[in-house]
Amino acid sequence: MGTSNQSFDGALEYELDEHKFNIYTNTNKQVSIDQDGKVGIGTSSVGHQLTVLSGDATGIMSKCSNTQATNTNKALLVANNSLTASFSVSYTGEVTAASYDLEALSPLPA
Repeated sequence: MGTSNQSFDGALEYELDEHKFNIYTNTNKQVSIDQDGKVGIGTSSVGHQLTVLSGDATGIMSKCSNTQATNTNKALLVANNSLTASFSVSYTGEVTAASYDLEALSPLPA
């Protein structure tokens, strides 16, 4: 890494005191991995297995390189230990929560 007199565009850093691995781009810390394997992207405050913080409102994107004609492949899948999906969003836009298909539910009153 650079010092106060030197500049750097990117760097890899290991913090011995906190047992944390960091990745820098354009002098900004972008990714942190703590000693428990928890990953922070856009933040060094890693509170979950994956924590993502974006200040430019672009959010998180999951994109499939192939056209998805069915709802089999999931863009987002939240599952318990037995891989039973509790919440999912398919690449075609179908949203399912627990054993309920959200499209079949009535919309909430305004």
